[in-house]
Amino acid sequence: MKKFFSKKNPIAVVCIIVLLVLSVSATAVAAVEILKQSDPTPHGDDYGAYYDNSKSKVREKEIVINAETISMTYVRTENLKELPASKRADYYGTYDVYADDNQTEYLFLLNTDLYCGYKMSTVGVATLQEDAIEKTKALEIADAFLNELRSNGKEYTLLSCVYDELAGYYDIQYYLPIDGYKSDDIFRLWVNAEGKVTSFSEFNYKRYEKVDIATDKYAKADKQLSDIVAKETNKVNFTLADQFISIDDSGIIVLVKVIDLRIPNGENYIVQRELYVQPIE
Repeated sequence: MKKFFSKKNPIAVVCIIVLLVLSVSATAVAAVEILKQSDPTPHGDDYGAYYDNSKSKVREKEIVINAETISMTYVRTENLKELPASKRADYYGTYDVYADDNQTEYLFLLNTDLYCGYKMSTVGVATLQEDAIEKTKALEIADAFLNELRSNGKEYTLLSCVYDELAGYYDIQYYLPIDGYKSDDIFRLWVNAEGKVTSFSEFNYKRYEKVDIATDKYAKADKQLSDIVAKETNKVNFTLADQFISIDDSGIIVLVKVIDLRIPNGENYIVQRELYVQPIE
């Protein structure tokens, strides 16, 4: 069995908080693989490497938002995966970026009109939470935005709502269940301290429209993966950090378990995150 690990920067501490992995680029094989950590969800300006930033071919696009037609011009294409789109089963992970006159950026799935996100030039200003709108109000705004943009907005499940005082916005995330199971189709948006939605992204939008997860197949994959995790960890303490449905770069539907290993290191311990992936078949 192959093992791939992320950049190992373990920190020996008594207590460590590890960020939740929201999505994963996986390569399923006949058995299971332990994969390197991957998070293709951009944080602000923390986008992936440019796939193509050539401006030799100017393209324009229009989009209607709140009954207003917005004209945009192509800026660049960004690849959030390790492989180019030509090496993957679908285009998800690579997005064309357009910008309007106010430098608000709009993201579309590569070479399509599938609208997957936008980001204003200023997403937030450092603000104490006590000076920002209340969490309940931010969630009301987020729900209204989601339901306005997505006709099936009621199907999404709230995942988290966290306020960042340094950034000055609520980071709110939903996921779209697939046959009742959590998926990595994450709808993420930022509501700033004043109550304005300044950014949203859904990088797997419509990716699972034709996916059907049979209960018995999910249960089988879950059992297989649980047994493998137990065997691989070999009595090392661990916690299950996350579990979700994904699609790997070959187009195979997989179950992903994210675990945090707690490895003794002298008087302290090291927390190491690993991703286990099992095809659902």
